[in-house]
Amino acid sequence: MSAAPTIANLLAAQPPEATAIWDRGRELSFGELEELGRRVATGLEALGLEPGDRLALWLPNVPAWLVLFLACARLGVIVVSVNTRFRSVEVADIVARSGARVLVLWPGFKDIDFVAMLGEIGERLGAVEAMVLYDEAEGIEPEVGARLEAIPGQRTLLRYHDLEANPPYEGDAEPDAGCAIFTTSGTTRAPKFVLHSQRGVVGHSRVVAGSVGYTAPDAKTLMALPLCGVFGFSLAMTTMAAGRPIVLMTVFDAKQAGEMVHQHAITHMYGSDDLFHQILMAAPGQSFASLRLCGFASFNAALTDFVAEADRQEMNCAGVYGSSELQALITCQPLDGPAEHRAQGGGYVLDAETEVRVCDSESGAPVTAGEVGELLFKGIAVFKEYFADAEANAAAFTDDGFFRTGDLGRLEPDGRVIAALHAECFEKPWDAETINQFLRPSLGHGFLARSGSASPQPLGFILYRVAGGESEILTLGVPPP
Repeated sequence: MSAAPTIANLLAAQPPEATAIWDRGRELSFGELEELGRRVATGLEALGLEPGDRLALWLPNVPAWLVLFLACARLGVIVVSVNTRFRSVEVADIVARSGARVLVLWPGFKDIDFVAMLGEIGERLGAVEAMVLYDEAEGIEPEVGARLEAIPGQRTLLRYHDLEANPPYEGDAEPDAGCAIFTTSGTTRAPKFVLHSQRGVVGHSRVVAGSVGYTAPDAKTLMALPLCGVFGFSLAMTTMAAGRPIVLMTVFDAKQAGEMVHQHAITHMYGSDDLFHQILMAAPGQSFASLRLCGFASFNAALTDFVAEADRQEMNCAGVYGSSELQALITCQPLDGPAEHRAQGGGYVLDAETEVRVCDSESGAPVTAGEVGELLFKGIAVFKEYFADAEANAAAFTDDGFFRTGDLGRLEPDGRVIAALHAECFEKPWDAETINQFLRPSLGHGFLARSGSASPQPLGFILYRVAGGESEILTLGVPPP
């Protein structure tokens, strides 16, 4: 009888002596990772966490991120993933709406004043009963502790390393228990909380691991993407399912990434077209022949010759498709395909049991092969639900269980899915008043117009935020054709 498809059993199936993580010169085996997860689970249980509770994880790519996720999975506690690039407005919204009872953070990471951000949103931390403080020094500075104590509300403060000192936890959760929440982009409304189950994460990870070379005896993954995003998270889970090592980058740097590819003979990476372009530009003329799969999503429209450019430096790039709801790695272009195919987002669906439809976005009727319509999926990779959002759940699924992605695409005669673009975001006519109404008021936005145009309608918009005295563009929107 096979073991239940839980995160704990996924980890236990790997050789305990094999390297699971490489982090800045330190190696952790699968056995050590499992032991730490068990010990931290005991510590979290002592804080009162129960199945279904939420823990907000606000950390960069460090082993503790994965240890805490494994610990929560054993308890049936749901990790709410929080990006370290988020600032007070976003963190307040995510922590408050998720009802997280525990918040984990690294107060001194990159000299960012995370404590000051928490001070700004103190009243919205009402459900947080404990803060777990990660550090890589001898301890938390007294001044940091005093500032956290001054935030309104009664809560426990403790060091992450104290959690590791507990005896190992022996239990496990049910396969259908929720394990991770990721946020959608939230351009036109507050971000939705995408909840994945342990069964879904384990099943999808095993499928991908066996499909594109992760189980090769020399396979290694470079984690240049943040674990807090579904793209990076899915890559980590896939690598663990294959029993192969993950090489962590705490912060992405293009030159360092290229050096690490050569140092560790990396075979697999995922990222954006711009990320891989930066690596190539930082190492002109160098070969990246060890890389068998650089799965990418296109975000930079200017990189029209990107795949051919990568081929010249023996970096094998292939377009993929996915989303927060689909665990990000649901399709992949053939690795031995021509450059024009590998440059397209999409590819073959990696799970033979996953079903895909392309339907007319208005009528819902299936379209013929080659025609563009909305992409719909049904299978193990699809998320469990939008957390605490019955209205969104009702709208997201068809009566026969297919997830409506909102993305446009087509099916090629050879069976490949080609993702085109995201469908229209606005139900009302595209005008400045509509955009003002729908865009989140907590973030700034501006309109794009053609120089000298007398038309009152914008050509598009940018969404930005101001952090650290600098403006950061989050997204660019243009009307559908």
